[in-house]
Amino acid sequence: MIYELKGTRKYYSIDNLCAVFGYTRQAWYSHLRSVRLSFIEQEIVLEKIYEIRKELPKTG
Repeated sequence: MIYELKGTRKYYSIDNLCAVFGYTRQAWYSHLRSVRLSFIEQEIVLEKIYEIRKELPKTG
């Protein structure tokens, strides 16, 4: 929600939005980092799956 609101108005700051929702800036950036890491991990796993299925097309 903070990310969506930040994109709608230029004058909304991360500090103000975090305060409204009861989070700290540190918590917000920590959350972003964890989301990015999980996305990267998922991409790596999917790439490996595609490689395996390309070599062995009839595997589950």
